[in-house]
Amino acid sequence: MSKEIIVLFRDSAPVVHRISETLSEYFSSAHLRCENELPQHRGESQVVIALLSQDSERGPTPGLPLDDFDAMESTGIADAFGRDSMRVIPVLLDRAVMPVTERIPSVLQPLTFQHALRIRTDKDLQRDIGRLVSDLEEHLDEYPDDLYPWDYWLLPIGLIGCLLFLPFLGIWMLEAWYWSDAYENLTRFQEARFVFEGVGLAMLGLFVFLAGCGFFYRRYRIDVGRQCDYFRSGSGEPLLERNWMMAFALLLAISSLAWGWWSVGLAVLLGIVGLWKYGSNRGSHPWPIFAAVIALSVASIVHFAWRKQTLDRLGESIALYERGMQSISAGDLENAEALFAESAAAHEAFGHSYQGLGEVHRQRGDPTQAIAAFTKAVECYPTSDSSLIGPDHERAALAYLSRGEIYREQNQIELADQDQESANDLDPWLQIFHGILRFW
Repeated sequence: MSKEIIVLFRDSAPVVHRISETLSEYFSSAHLRCENELPQHRGESQVVIALLSQDSERGPTPGLPLDDFDAMESTGIADAFGRDSMRVIPVLLDRAVMPVTERIPSVLQPLTFQHALRIRTDKDLQRDIGRLVSDLEEHLDEYPDDLYPWDYWLLPIGLIGCLLFLPFLGIWMLEAWYWSDAYENLTRFQEARFVFEGVGLAMLGLFVFLAGCGFFYRRYRIDVGRQCDYFRSGSGEPLLERNWMMAFALLLAISSLAWGWWSVGLAVLLGIVGLWKYGSNRGSHPWPIFAAVIALSVASIVHFAWRKQTLDRLGESIALYERGMQSISAGDLENAEALFAESAAAHEAFGHSYQGLGEVHRQRGDPTQAIAAFTKAVECYPTSDSSLIGPDHERAALAYLSRGEIYREQNQIELADQDQESANDLDPWLQIFHGILRFW
């Protein structure tokens, strides 16, 4: 149903502008019109605020003249009485007094039966306008602070989602260096990258955004409720226009730490538009928020640039390792050594490269270089079986076994037994497997 507020006045004055500006800000969903006479078009729900003044012979008056009944009838206010869809609220300005019923024409007599309000154009102006607003809230059945509590849904959903997908952020940051040995081929690496970045981080960014929306909306509901209470009591200002663009820009900037480049650009764009549109508004302080948007955007760009470079290097290292293993299978040890060396240079934490180099040196009969390569592989691989999430420890155990076999060939039995024990600790199944081999 369309709601309309008509301010009926005679001459333009500061009090008329103040009333119309306040009502348009407070009742943003209602259509406000300031007229000298009632329009012919009748809306479905209208409230007529009739400003009334006296002493019109002294000059221009903002309200309808109470001592000039012909002028009052010409405004069409008499047509508003008796209509269920229209309410008339008389507003007496300053010292104006409602005349007695017997002294005014019969068509205007219903005006005296209405509950009249008074608005004084002195220091009590704001308090009197607040009383008018309270009356209008009842007539329009519209309360700006009666907002649906979306934050009751957004905040829990966002926080629970963040807790569920936060491990993806930890894995996403650790796997490139500490868990890079979990990827034995390029296909597996690309699949993992899609899961962590394309699914996990996208969902994490979404839930961070939802939690942020819930937080800002909750603050908004609290601020609106407090501001409405202050305004109705006459001790506050009209509702301020909210700079939602800056709020969404800040949320996008925070989410960009998970989402990436596109959200950075959108956050900066919304921040610039919000700064340009709302920068000069009363009570608006967009510059600190815009500075936070820029800082988060720069941090996100630096982070993703480093991340992309690291993952690209890891992908290149895995691809070179695969080619090196193919060269070993073909018996081309020289090409395999070169490929494993390039793989190790591309990503120094990828232990498979050093294990491949150790195997090449071992087949060439160079135990010193083989031990050095396997030792480097052992340093890259996990050395504890206590981690709950991480790559398989089998490759680490195999590196210990390979180095231990070389020690055993060189009659360094103590070192060989130590490597055998370390391998068994990392992968107990290897102990069973080698026990079966020794039995046969």
